Amino acid sequence: MPPRQWTDCLTLSRLALAAIGGAVVAGAAAAGPVGAQTPIVGVHAAGPIRASLVAGVWIGDDPRREDASGALMVVEPGLRGGRVSIGYAYALSTLGSFVTARASALRTWRVPTGPRTYLGIETQFLPLIAIGPRLSAFIPADRGPRRVLWMLDGGIGF
Repeated sequence: MPPRQWTDCLTLSRLALAAIGGAVVAGAAAAGPVGAQTPIVGVHAAGPIRASLVAGVWIGDDPRREDASGALMVVEPGLRGGRVSIGYAYALSTLGSFVTARASALRTWRVPTGPRTYLGIETQFLPLIAIGPRLSAFIPADRGPRRVLWMLDGGIGF
């Protein structure tokens, strides 16, 4: 039997495929034409994951333009967990200022309380050069205490 971390990674991978598949179906059902596809790369620090890398895609207007908007699909593997997200982003200026709103699935591993799966919403404000805070609220999707997990972390996008 594979180690628990590999099982958790497989679970997160399945969640990522489901989120990406749902976003593709939703995008195909949208009335408007598909715009530019721009890669998203970044890092986040804090929360139960500790530190994570972000990789994904922005689908919509060119994010280097002011008033650009688009859909986001993001996978975020980290030291003590990972998450997958789909959402919406809006560019506030050409200086790398963005605001995002996302629905996310979070899976923790290597934490003292044991692995947990959460579903939640997030918003991130990146006021200048894609650097800024992210606020998240998650509810447990598995058995155990039903307490809401609130997180505030910081991120840098490239």
